Amino acid sequence: MVFSVEYKYTIRLVLKLGERKFAHDLVCLMGKNGVDPTEQFKALRLRKTGDVFNTMHKAGYGCDEATYDPVIGAAILLKKSDLVFRFLDDTMKFGASPKLSMQIFPPGPSAAYLRVLQDAEKANQYKLVKMIVEHIEKNAGAMTIDMYEAILSSCARVRDLEAALENEVRCVKRARNDRECCFLLDQVCC
Repeated sequence: MVFSVEYKYTIRLVLKLGERKFAHDLVCLMGKNGVDPTEQFKALRLRKTGDVFNTMHKAGYGCDEATYDPVIGAAILLKKSDLVFRFLDDTMKFGASPKLSMQIFPPGPSAAYLRVLQDAEKANQYKLVKMIVEHIEKNAGAMTIDMYEAILSSCARVRDLEAALENEVRCVKRARNDRECCFLLDQVCC
């Protein structure tokens, strides 16, 4: 926490100079050194997230653990669905970054879609959850039980029983057993 003021001014300066990648690396370094950038730089991160993601994307970097939280967290909070879907498309293509060794998702979309669905559900972004479901059905094919669980939880939060029942029918077809199906239905009904 001692370095927070220096980090703050440095990040502002490099962003003014257009050095978005360096600013991103600096925020990652802060996290590694025990300085939590979440609260201090929340507004900055939310405003600049799209720029950082676009710069990394143009340079050929895919998404890894270091980019997931700033990019998707901010995109969900700001309701920037286009950014969410570009991230999902990247993940579907690469599974992980071609230039970085760290990988948070196995190749293919399932784990990425699940994590984005769960994050959108936790942030009470019900419309985004519905858009992600449509995107999955159009581009990725079958959904997993865990994905249905996130969808049903989201439906239950806003009391959209019609959507819950529609997804419940699909979920029952995919459930591995009756107990799992009952658990998911309990979430909607309670």
